[in-house]
Amino acid sequence: MPLPSMTPEQIRELRQALGMSLKEFGEAVGVWGESVWRWEHGRTRPHRLVLRRLWELKRRLDANTHGQ
Repeated sequence: MPLPSMTPEQIRELRQALGMSLKEFGEAVGVWGESVWRWEHGRTRPHRLVLRRLWELKRRLDANTHGQ
């Protein structure tokens, strides 16, 4: 089953909710901070492997938020 995409807004909101800079967020998912900026501004989209990492970060954030 293919992963759903993330909108630029969802990516930005996730990064901000995690309290990460562009660079830190990029390092967390294995890309440059510049790539994150491009996603957040709708210039490019994350490829499938990175998208999987983004959804994993979102699941962890949701689990921590709802588990507290």
